Amino acid sequence: MNRIQQKLRYLLATALTGCLAINSAVGSGADPNNPSTRTSPDWLRRAVVYEIFPRNFSKEGDFNAITARLDELKHLGVDILWLMPIHPIGEKVKKGSIGSPFAVRDFYAINPDYGTTNDFKRLIEEAHKRDIKVVMDIVAGQTAWDSVLMEHPDFLSQGYEWSDHPAQSRLDGCGRIELCESRCAPLHD
Repeated sequence: MNRIQQKLRYLLATALTGCLAINSAVGSGADPNNPSTRTSPDWLRRAVVYEIFPRNFSKEGDFNAITARLDELKHLGVDILWLMPIHPIGEKVKKGSIGSPFAVRDFYAINPDYGTTNDFKRLIEEAHKRDIKVVMDIVAGQTAWDSVLMEHPDFLSQGYEWSDHPAQSRLDGCGRIELCESRCAPLHD
């Protein structure tokens, strides 16, 4: 992909993101020029959120163990389960023996340590039967060095590097690649 195509793709993505943000703010009745006027639904403002790292939640460390304790969580007043990343963790450049759950190898797969896709679906179904919402922690701007995304190097070669530490280009302290978040700045020709 040549430089002009890269720049056009970047400009298009930026424009679409801006349009989506403005349209969602206008559609919600909020003043897009004053973010503090945006309101959350009442259920969200009153909700009790319980974050779960499946590996550490129980001795078993899997979805079935979470599902087995949904009644206990509901009794505690939990309205929303916030699941830390549930995807397979990258092996390449990982920290320690397990690695960071945010160094995702495949955003479409389930970490087999936590169970199967059906185990995950059952957890969600059982949570919903108890009026518990499930939120997944997905950090789409970070990925593992051995991620399936690395099969497409043109996707990651957008011409970005750290603006404050150029020597750490695309690698953070947890062995993850940051595609481009607030700490990145575009390179200029």
